[in-house]
Amino acid sequence: GLNKKETAAKYGDEQVKRWRRSYDVPPPPVEKDSPYYPGNNPQYYHIREEELPLSECLKDTLERTLPYWESDIVPALTKGKTVLVAAHGNSIRGILKHLDAIPDEAVTELEIPTGPRTPARRHLGVPLVYQLDASLKPIAAEGAVAPLSGVFLGNADEIAAARKAVADQTKAAEAAEAEVQFACMGSGCLLLSSGDMRRAFDAVAGDAADISTGELKTILERLSEGEEALRDAEVNEIFEMVDRNGDGRIDFEEVVQAITARPVWRS
Repeated sequence: GLNKKETAAKYGDEQVKRWRRSYDVPPPPVEKDSPYYPGNNPQYYHIREEELPLSECLKDTLERTLPYWESDIVPALTKGKTVLVAAHGNSIRGILKHLDAIPDEAVTELEIPTGPRTPARRHLGVPLVYQLDASLKPIAAEGAVAPLSGVFLGNADEIAAARKAVADQTKAAEAAEAEVQFACMGSGCLLLSSGDMRRAFDAVAGDAADISTGELKTILERLSEGEEALRDAEVNEIFEMVDRNGDGRIDFEEVVQAITARPVWRS
């Protein structure tokens, strides 16, 4: 349940980097009575308990990703199609490790940059282009930076700075604003930093440590920045999902969970 800043402060920057970036060293497993255990989230109720991870490293991510690569992406590539892959950074790292045969120890330093923010605080992705031969082996691109054979599209200095920013997320002193989470609100989706959510919470809660359903709706409206507002029933559903003791109040950590727990709040 700790964010990157809190984890780095508790365990140290190097240990957090090892957990986040090593190939086969997972962080400590989550307890099943934790609100962050996937089995306690309605989003995952349809998945068998034995298939829910208690912890995960890049090796586990790759083992989950490769079957999809083989079953869906490879057949499209062999037909000569151009495939766009949009995924979480760790899934991308796993695919790149597979494509470029990156050694376990080298993948630790591989960073996938996040693009700049738009005025609506959406992060733009940085396209990474790979050309493959007939055997689906990477063809080294001009401008590629080892260990990758593909090349990022964009200004090289800006991309280097973005990769450094991702690496710096493990640093306790710099991680509050860098901690970014995905949230869908009403008709649109945003990437929000912990700082974004903290400021919205403090602006509504003031000196209080927790908030009500109505105050949660106000926070969501502040963060959504003009997107179509959520209906009261939707806010109530989200609130009840994280209000585990049923007292009608939720604290900041529960607000973060409410904002990020569900990939789609309205279809």
